Amino acid sequence: MTDRQDPDNLRLNNKSQLLKPAEKSSEAFEETKQESLIHVDHVSGFRLRNRWLSETNLVKLASSTKFVPIQQLPQHVAQWRSVRISAKPSDDWATAGVVDRVITDRDVMTLRLCDMRGHRCHVFFTKQALRSIPQDRLVVGAVLGVHYSTIVWSKELDAPPALQIKKRQQLWEIGTSFDMVQCVGYITKSKQCTTMIDRRAGEYCNLHMVRLFSSSRNGRMELASSDSKLDIRWATRLQNKDGSIQYQDASTGTSERDNKEYTYTVQPYGPVTTDGKMLQKKPVKDPKKEEQNREQVSKFLQGRTDTGALLLRKLHGIKNEHDTRPKGLSREAMDRMGIDTRQLLTKEEQSAKAESIKRLRETQASKSEQKKPRYVYL
Repeated sequence: MTDRQDPDNLRLNNKSQLLKPAEKSSEAFEETKQESLIHVDHVSGFRLRNRWLSETNLVKLASSTKFVPIQQLPQHVAQWRSVRISAKPSDDWATAGVVDRVITDRDVMTLRLCDMRGHRCHVFFTKQALRSIPQDRLVVGAVLGVHYSTIVWSKELDAPPALQIKKRQQLWEIGTSFDMVQCVGYITKSKQCTTMIDRRAGEYCNLHMVRLFSSSRNGRMELASSDSKLDIRWATRLQNKDGSIQYQDASTGTSERDNKEYTYTVQPYGPVTTDGKMLQKKPVKDPKKEEQNREQVSKFLQGRTDTGALLLRKLHGIKNEHDTRPKGLSREAMDRMGIDTRQLLTKEEQSAKAESIKRLRETQASKSEQKKPRYVYL
């Protein structure tokens, strides 16, 4: 005798199965409702989760200046280094992007703006600008605009454009991005990938996407071909001189550009790297530690009068009261050693020489005043 299903349970199962599409439709409705509430910035083109600067004020600021997208910054910045004779380009221009990396330091802060399409721009904030800008605005995922900034140059040819901000008025605090998220891939078991990506393009960055695809290619025959659509989608399209098109693997080049640090000349700090390191930074001296070190050296050199001890005392600024030896050789000692002393003058000779030079200059000045004028004005 076969077991029969309980009709009540059958109705419940059918009811649960009927509710699943309804649940999916409700979730889709909530997603569409959330997307309808998203603010789209018409100046920068980014979707905003939160807006800090009102749209009317932003339109007023952008209407009086030239807006340059990040992907066009290299061509725009190259005008300042052009060898062609033309009119000087105007400094009244602006750009905007999403912050995908923040590196803070005591004197300078480095941000990296991107358009989530592979184009980047570095922005350096000086110490004066950091005092007036709230730190909660300079975070990853913030949409910022840069206006009337200073262009910072690098000696590296492949370096992306870089700008410097000295005042808060040069910064547009637009809002926070809705589409920028962190890659869900892991570098190690406990360390998540720090690459920021566009959520509309997926959950993984280019490098992890290629790794996942290559690992699944071995077990799936439909992915065994090397010219699959996924490779073409994530590849970089390059055009050769002969007109042919070449596709570069997304895993090669992209990660190298992301990890490479560039050096720019930022005033008044000198060369500064994009990871916040100042190459000409002077070490901060602690007066208490210097005094303790000076006392230790003086105790160690106590009673010593050799040449090394004299040099160490001079280096640390220690005065030895018991050292009565002359600091230099006398004229008699130099004569005995055979050193020519004709160039050495006494104080009286030096004063007489200075007076004679002064009189000679006065006579030359009086003669120049007595000369006839070169031009005659009629």
